[in-house]
Amino acid sequence: MRKSVVLGAIAASAAALLLPTATANADTTVTISVAAGNLNISDPAAATLTLSGANYSGSIGDVLVTDDRGNLLATWTAKAAMTAFTNASDSVAASNTTYTPGLATPVSGLGLVTLPALVPPAMSSTPATVMSLTAGVGKNKVKWNPTLTTPANLYNVSQGSYTATLTHSVA
Repeated sequence: MRKSVVLGAIAASAAALLLPTATANADTTVTISVAAGNLNISDPAAATLTLSGANYSGSIGDVLVTDDRGNLLATWTAKAAMTAFTNASDSVAASNTTYTPGLATPVSGLGLVTLPALVPPAMSSTPATVMSLTAGVGKNKVKWNPTLTTPANLYNVSQGSYTATLTHSVA
């Protein structure tokens, strides 16, 4: 009788190994939220042009475009406009000043940045294109350090300090 109990236990164990076991599944829904950001431009608060040879010239510091919109095909155009240089009694037209953007440096993201022209644009109150991203992917940041140049031989203006406002925009 003892042999039959042992054989029965072995048979039951073998049968349990041959029977399929039930599988349990549990699903989890995973979500991400991609927030559309903004397109922004920033530039230095102040800059000084210094006399160098026949011109007043100087780099104004980094201009930074931050495109957090996350577009699959990202494009933007940066423009600059400038007021006349003025003091208490005189002014020097902005059209005497040229804006040389220099090379664009990608900070993050992918894209083809292009300069508008080989000849630096003369400034005016009408915004001129100074840099553009023509084939970007997703979010990106690009910076450049432009140089402003205006001739020193501006006749018929009084001695003194002159100021102008340079305005950058991006769309």
